[in-house]
Amino acid sequence: LYPDLHFHHYGINFRIALNESDFSVNGLLDQSDPVKTTSQKYYFVTGLRHHKMQNKISLLQQDYAGLNPELEDLRNLNSTSLSLGVGGGKYWVNQAHFFIGGLLDLIGTYGMYTYDNTASTTSSSYATLSYTLKVGFGYSGENFKTGVGFTTDTTTLKTPGASYIKAAASRVLVYVRYVF
Repeated sequence: LYPDLHFHHYGINFRIALNESDFSVNGLLDQSDPVKTTSQKYYFVTGLRHHKMQNKISLLQQDYAGLNPELEDLRNLNSTSLSLGVGGGKYWVNQAHFFIGGLLDLIGTYGMYTYDNTASTTSSSYATLSYTLKVGFGYSGENFKTGVGFTTDTTTLKTPGASYIKAAASRVLVYVRYVF
C-alpha cells in the first residue's frame, strides 16, 4: 500500500515500582518470574523516544484526497519525545496455579517535532497522551507452565493540522515451559 514509507522507532523506558509486592511484569507476560499469589503493583513510568517517518507520497488514500491538506502534503516527520506517566498491574491467581492479569500505563508525552511537507519544513512541539497495555493468562504449575502474553505500546504523534499518527508496537507470545 505504501512501498516508500519507512518508519523507525528508538526508545528507552524505565518503570519504577512505587510499592512492594510479588507482582512482576515478566511473570505476567511469560512467567520468567514465578506467578504464585494474587498481587498488584503501581509504577512511575518515564522514557525517551525518537520516531522518524519518511515517505515520498501522500499518506492519504485517493478517496480522501483534499480532505486534510496538511496530512496529504506531509512527507517526513522527526520526533523526539519525553514521556512521564503512571501505571498499575495486577494478577489474580486461582489455587496457586491458574492466573490472569494486566498492566496499564497512561503516559503524557511531550514531543519536539520537525515536519517536511511538499513546500517547506516546520518545527514545533506538542503534548499528547499515550498508553501501554500488557495482558497475560496461563497455568503456573511447579514444573509445567503455559500461557499467553500480549503487549501493545502506543505513542500518539501529532502531525500538522488536527491529525494524529499512533505509532504502535504489538506482540503476542504463546509459551509452554517445563522446568526441571
